[in-house]
Amino acid sequence: DLLQTRRVVEAGQDAGAYDCSYPSFIDAYHILSRNMERSGDSVFMMLCTLVDYEGKLIRNEEKRNGRSEALASAIHLSLRQGDVFCKYNASQYLVLLTGTSREDCDTVYRRIENKLKDLAGNRAEMKYSVVSLAELKQPA
Repeated sequence: DLLQTRRVVEAGQDAGAYDCSYPSFIDAYHILSRNMERSGDSVFMMLCTLVDYEGKLIRNEEKRNGRSEALASAIHLSLRQGDVFCKYNASQYLVLLTGTSREDCDTVYRRIENKLKDLAGNRAEMKYSVVSLAELKQPA
């Protein structure tokens, strides 16, 4: 029964952004990109990178892994249920933000960074870059 299947699927969901595997993220990217063309909604892709206090990648594996887990939690807790993210590598996460403006992306970054500091301490730092999916679809 379709209703029961829906209940089972929704039981595994909670508030916050959807954490998925990289292949699932790519699928979500393609779906949102196609929907964006039809609906006119804006979609931005954000790359969040863990750095040390000097803005360099964290070399200490134990520290990097702990901060990476904290960043995943910060992203999940800071974003909306309709947003999608995945771990890209040991220091980076990709995020798809739907229905936002470029200016909103800076607000989202600050929200994630503040939550990261709450979870991992004041010395936890990250940087980000953002691009519109519409820009990515334009021919070079």
